[in-house]
Amino acid sequence: SQTGEILRLVQDGNDLALAVAFAAGVNPSSLAVQLADGTTYMCDLAHKSILVVSAHGQASDFVREYEQLPFLGPTSLAFDGRSNLYFADGGPVGETGLHNPKGSVFMVSAEGQLLL
Repeated sequence: SQTGEILRLVQDGNDLALAVAFAAGVNPSSLAVQLADGTTYMCDLAHKSILVVSAHGQASDFVREYEQLPFLGPTSLAFDGRSNLYFADGGPVGETGLHNPKGSVFMVSAEGQLLL
C-alpha cells in the first residue's frame, strides 16, 4: 500500500479480502519468503536495510551495511534453492542506473555470511 503497510489476502466467506499483515513505519520495496522456514524478508528504503519479519509481525534489522558502509537502499530480493538470499542495492528508483551506476548485488549465504 502507499502507507508502507504489507497486506495479505484472507478468506472472507466465499470472498477474498485484504488485511494488514505488517505496519511499522517502513517503506517496503520488495518481499521474499524463505521457503525452508517461512520467514519473511523485506527491503526497506526508509531504513536502507533488509528487515526480517517474525511470525508475529515484528521487524528487525537483518543486514544494513557492507564493510561498515551503509546501503544506498535495497530494492529487490530473492532466495535461491540453497536458501542463499540475493538483493540489489541501488537506492530509490532514478538515483542509480546506466547514467549513474552505483548499485551492487549482494548475497547472504545460508550460513549468514554477507558477500558482494
